[in-house]
Amino acid sequence: MEEKEIQEFAVANGYESAVYLKEWNGYHCYEPIFSLDEPVSYIGLPLMILVKGENIRMSTADEAMELLEQP
Repeated sequence: MEEKEIQEFAVANGYESAVYLKEWNGYHCYEPIFSLDEPVSYIGLPLMILVKGENIRMSTADEAMELLEQP
């Protein structure tokens, strides 16, 4: 999947951008960013964008918690 498609997915889901974090369980993990210019207070689970091949999706709540536990 191309970077442009990942950025478009982030925007379509209410974010301004996404940055690559790491590989996890066969997925490329991206952190969605609400604003590149302003600090944002986070409320709720820190969901990630998960990419595997041509498939892209938001993480589940359980996956988000598991990702937090991984270094």
